[in-house]
Amino acid sequence: MSNATKNIGIRIPVELNNRLDRLAASTGRSKSYYLIRTLEEHLSETEYIYGLERDAEAVRRGELQTRPLDELWDELGIEPSDDHGEVR
Repeated sequence: MSNATKNIGIRIPVELNNRLDRLAASTGRSKSYYLIRTLEEHLSETEYIYGLERDAEAVRRGELQTRPLDELWDELGIEPSDDHGEVR
């Protein structure tokens, strides 16, 4: 990750700000430190989730093709069983 930084302004709920204030005060670190750490740890997960939601919407609109699970198992040479979590 680059050391270059950019200032941004955000509005957050008062309670979140209070929690952040308490955390920063109790540890001697800045609020920015914890906001950056939180973004670093969770932004990829959030991007992934929203990507899945975007893809699901594309499937619903018929813009993204899908394949049946049985077809994939056949292609991979996997025998369907209860171990794979399929409900029959």
